[in-house]
Formats: sequence, structure tokens, C-alpha cells
Amino acid sequence: MKVICAWCGKDLGEKPGCEDLDFPITHGMCDECAARMFEEDSKGLSEYLDGLPAPVALVNSEGIVEGANRTLCAMLGTDPFIIRG
Repeated sequence: MKVICAWCGKDLGEKPGCEDLDFPITHGMCDECAARMFEEDSKGLSEYLDGLPAPVALVNSEGIVEGANRTLCAMLGTDPFIIRG
């Protein structure tokens, strides 16, 4: 599966083991877009995630949950700090 930045379209590499999927492309955010986004916007990451209407989990390249918005936590009945890791 090819991973591309949803903001700038930069190729972020391949995700191995996903060759047989119907949708061979997924999206993420490159380091440059993430830095630019949070430099230009005074919001912190959790405030940004909480502003999204859909349930969202922020996961690192190893699949470890780094954060989640309130919508997801409410859906799961948990706290944003507990879901990390």
C-alpha cells in the first residue's frame, strides 16, 4: 500500500503486507506539513483533533495510538489519556 501526504501529496513510502487491498493508497501527513500546520495555527494537536467531527485516532508508524479526539473517546467510553499507547 502506498502512503501519501493528504496535504501536499508527497510520497511517504510503502506499507508492506497490504498488496492485495482494493484501495492501494492511504493517506497520512508528512513532517513538513505537520510542522507548518502547527506553526501557522495556534491550536495544539488535541484541540485540532477535538475540532474534527468524526472519531479520530492519531497513530504513529508502529501502530501505537498517540492521541484521540473527544468524539472517539466518548464513543469508546474512555479518556483521551488512557487511550494513548
